[in-house]
Amino acid sequence: MIYLLIIGFSYCLSVVFNSWTEPDMIFGFYYEWLKKIGKVELNEDGSIKSFKKFIKPLGWCIICTNVWFTVLLFATTSIFYPMEYLYLIPCIIVANWLVIKFK
Repeated sequence: MIYLLIIGFSYCLSVVFNSWTEPDMIFGFYYEWLKKIGKVELNEDGSIKSFKKFIKPLGWCIICTNVWFTVLLFATTSIFYPMEYLYLIPCIIVANWLVIKFK
């Protein structure tokens, strides 16, 4: 049961964090900082032309961000509630499937 809560909460947290890092939102400064350190180049229509790959795990990619949130929630929850670390990989897979399917 706790694993389903971790999956659901990490999915919701990833979607909310992704929307909060849009340019005019509360964490828009983080998005601008990632654009600066990642040397992001945009096309004329605003689509991304190129960027440095190391910014993806920092929050540029919602799937990478979801992996970090799931691991963090799993580790934090396991401090208070004994859990099998064997279930971390399925939690990451299902949470990322939710992000891909319902984002």
